[in-house]
Amino acid sequence: FVMLNEGWEDESVREVFDLYYAEYPTDIEKDTYAADVKAFAASARERGVEHHLTNKIENHDTASDGGLSRYERRIGHEMTDCALFMMYMESGVPFVWNGNEFGDTAENNMFSNRFHGRRSAMDYSCAFTAYGRRRMELITALNHLRRTESALLSGDTEIIDAPEKSLLLLRRDGHETLIAVLCTETAGASVKLPAFSKNAVPLLARNATVEGDVVHFCGAGFLLLKQTL
Repeated sequence: FVMLNEGWEDESVREVFDLYYAEYPTDIEKDTYAADVKAFAASARERGVEHHLTNKIENHDTASDGGLSRYERRIGHEMTDCALFMMYMESGVPFVWNGNEFGDTAENNMFSNRFHGRRSAMDYSCAFTAYGRRRMELITALNHLRRTESALLSGDTEIIDAPEKSLLLLRRDGHETLIAVLCTETAGASVKLPAFSKNAVPLLARNATVEGDVVHFCGAGFLLLKQTL
């Protein structure tokens, strides 16, 4: 089992707990997202807690506070897919809240009871929609990558410069490097890959094609490459 502290104190994971909550960047639709992720990763690394954080887009608090304006309703399914992709790529442990795995947008309130009438159950009908099935396929693929790619479990993290509304993240472990590229521009964008990625093998992609050392996105999407040196 894992001990999770619902706090933000670094000392807690050094002395008692395995994981703890952190102010993980979730505003993927904002222009500052890439800078926020870079600052978050640098701070976690400097404090020595980068592998003890829970990466999340929602939890019981934020879902309850959001009501019918929950994360997925606010930014849409496609952008939520992008946020979940980055959640799995970064150091730390992915935290999938109830219903995130199939695109649930129902009100989800931890204070639900028969007197107040607030809703706490997931809307399982979302799992039978096209976007729900697509989300479950994505989560299945991401879980598989976390189990099979050691760089995602304990590798070093580096975020390098990329165009606006794009993010390029490296995870290194021994002779292997994973290259994660994210585009949050709905109109698409092009991102130049690092020089060493010439023979990299694609592991996962959404709305992305590679031509030489450039990734072309036809909309918001992501790409994960693996380079063995």
